[in-house]
Amino acid sequence: MRFLPLLAVCIISFALNSQHQFTEVFHEYDDLDHITEVTHGDFNGDGSSDFVLYAMSSRKLMVGLNHGLQKPVFKTVNEGLSLAKLTVHDFDQDGDQDIIGLAVFDEQTYLWRNDGAGNFTSELLSVPYYSSIAFADLNGDDVAEMITGTINSLNIYGIAEGIVNLMLSIEGQRPDAIDTIDYNGDSMMDLVIAESQDGIKVFEQNSDFTFTEVEILPETYHHDKIVATYINDDTVADYLLFSNFTGTTTIVTSNTDGTYTAEALPKGEGRNEFTEFGYVDQDEVMDVFHTERISMSNGTNSVFTLGDEEPSQTVINNGFGDQAGGGITDLDNDGDADLFLYVNDFFDTGLVFFINNTAIDADSDGYSDEVDCDDTNPAINPGALEIPNNGIDENCDGDALTTSVGDLAGGSVKVFPNPTTREINIVGQPGRSLSVKVMDLTGRILHVTTDSKPIYLDNLNEGIYFIDIKDLSSQSRMIKKVVVH
Repeated sequence: MRFLPLLAVCIISFALNSQHQFTEVFHEYDDLDHITEVTHGDFNGDGSSDFVLYAMSSRKLMVGLNHGLQKPVFKTVNEGLSLAKLTVHDFDQDGDQDIIGLAVFDEQTYLWRNDGAGNFTSELLSVPYYSSIAFADLNGDDVAEMITGTINSLNIYGIAEGIVNLMLSIEGQRPDAIDTIDYNGDSMMDLVIAESQDGIKVFEQNSDFTFTEVEILPETYHHDKIVATYINDDTVADYLLFSNFTGTTTIVTSNTDGTYTAEALPKGEGRNEFTEFGYVDQDEVMDVFHTERISMSNGTNSVFTLGDEEPSQTVINNGFGDQAGGGITDLDNDGDADLFLYVNDFFDTGLVFFINNTAIDADSDGYSDEVDCDDTNPAINPGALEIPNNGIDENCDGDALTTSVGDLAGGSVKVFPNPTTREINIVGQPGRSLSVKVMDLTGRILHVTTDSKPIYLDNLNEGIYFIDIKDLSSQSRMIKKVVVH
């Protein structure tokens, strides 16, 4: 147990650089078995991130529903299976998130189908043993395909009403990790894999499910996670890798001559136990949530800020050693990215929230961008007087929604309404060709289009999303934050 006088929850405030403030909230669980895998999703549609825990020793799969920052109560949804590669996705397209996992010794794939209230029923899927898994809409029909990697193939499954069908198998591949990105700017999603022997590869989609293989970087080894993103300003995709086998996080950035440079993030005296990638400070470049174990009861949690300069590390916690995993999500529903971990330390066993208290007030009107729907205009904020019939939401109550305006080479681009409940419009100069991607806080691409029609967001949970807009002529890019409520 954690030694705190008369308290089961520890709350500690600390700074991340000079611009960020985090609060640590600790929920103790001394009645759970040793946790080996952690993930999260919204299982009851309330907009809060819920948690999935798995304990290999007892073979228990557990789900805990989250209500703000209160302590989640975990219930067992399955017992008896040796599970790995747990993934959360709305598998049956019914508007709620389900759980998919691999039964390692049985070499079978299971689906835990959610009823929308956080109650699950299990069933077998006709998907064989896999070493990696991802979900992405590859053909632009707003239904994600299931992509798996095995010891000898890269496979694409179609999903219709919760039934899977193998559409394509690319033989001779051995993906340890999978991601997707529009690699060549043609608004079709391409596949990115990290292989055990042959490094990073991109499979460019020529048309629906025909692909051309492109080698990016050879000789990477056994990576559990790969994220394709943009780190520098050259509009060429970069890559973030994490290997649990070597305990290393690697940043792969593109060079002007078409080559790539791979550099491992610096480590202290411990081992890199867990890494997650996402937009912690909500700028245009991903950050790295990095954990390091020094001993069973001692470790370091850091955030690395990436960009054109060398990665900048800021330690946000010292003390947690045995870390099962965690993630980046908006835990308190205030519109910014928070962090969480599950730790198995002897003295500290439980769920840790790192709550992002960063407040940015760009227009100095006394309201931060978390609640100010236009933080560039001091006349618009939750305390402003609403002026009727002018089409402007002065008091940010959602009755007259705002328009976000940004600049790309060649003119401005409007993103509206923001916040939104159902759709988003992207409007640029007439005759201009734009590629638009909708991403979540971890950079996962949810939608890609070059169409000028509204983008419908009905299938997204409430929260923060990013709109990545690229001018196909000038190759200039901008990213806008959008709130769905």
